[in-house]
Amino acid sequence: MASPRGHSFNLLELLTCAVVIAATCVMATVGAGRAREQADRVKCSSNLRQIGQGMMMYAAGNQGALPRAVFEGTGATPTAYTSPIAPNPFQPGGPGPNDVTAAMFLLLRTQDMSSFVFVCPSVRDQEAWDLGGKPQNQVSNFPGRQYLGYSFANPYASPGAVAAGFKWDNTLTSDFAVAADMNPGSSAVVSVDPLSPRRQVQTANSMNHNRDGQNVLYADGHVEFHNTPFCGMLRTPAAGQPYRDNVYTYGVGYGGAAGVGVRGSPVDGLDSELLPTALDGPAPTANLNRPFTWTMGGVAAAVITCIALTVRLALRRTRTAPVPQ
Repeated sequence: MASPRGHSFNLLELLTCAVVIAATCVMATVGAGRAREQADRVKCSSNLRQIGQGMMMYAAGNQGALPRAVFEGTGATPTAYTSPIAPNPFQPGGPGPNDVTAAMFLLLRTQDMSSFVFVCPSVRDQEAWDLGGKPQNQVSNFPGRQYLGYSFANPYASPGAVAAGFKWDNTLTSDFAVAADMNPGSSAVVSVDPLSPRRQVQTANSMNHNRDGQNVLYADGHVEFHNTPFCGMLRTPAAGQPYRDNVYTYGVGYGGAAGVGVRGSPVDGLDSELLPTALDGPAPTANLNRPFTWTMGGVAAAVITCIALTVRLALRRTRTAPVPQ
């Protein structure tokens, strides 16, 4: 009589085990990713609040005026990232006129803020700028979007916009957006309206938080997370329903047919135009300082590898199994 043998896994049991393990890995990875994003949103919100505090401190030392660099006076097309290593932003050789990022860099020069505050933790190809090894008061601008995760209200308004109520000082109201997660800058920003379907609105959200929405800093210093870019000042048109201003566009109304654009000067006192966009400036280089994180592609590759090895082991066991006597 043949001696009793311990139970050995057959091919189906091994495959089932592999699938269960793989599914568990996927769920754990997705859960960890969601938890990490929630933590990043909280840190991002804290960054924006610190920027808001810096802006108020700047205004307190400048007769109520918020940060603004060289202005050519007409509200021409805004610029970004010009002359970052210039020693003085207001002297020859400094950033060009209407540079939005140079305006915000004044906070680093005057308020002893860290460059870490200007990087959104959700963006994996960004890092804090080391200022080229120079003191903060010896550089004048961010070199590119690799070192900046936020957009700021364009302070270079035309005389017509000022006459229509635009102001850039500490008297701005609590629903005027002064900064937010970076403007995506794509054509989708001007193709949506306040009633667009959720999936379409997502294409106009910042890319910082997987297009789920954006943290927005308001003039009174508070920060809110919105799942739509229509989160600025309330507009009440003569015809139609009231709506909130799109903080990633300039102009009255919404959609390309209404004359709204992505890069331009604010047109009135309700207009928040947050710049730069994620398409402006030098592209980020590979950031090797970021810790490795699993992506869904990486998880899928691991799952496929796991199943393939299990099948191979099962087939080998089948070929080498002893013939029953």
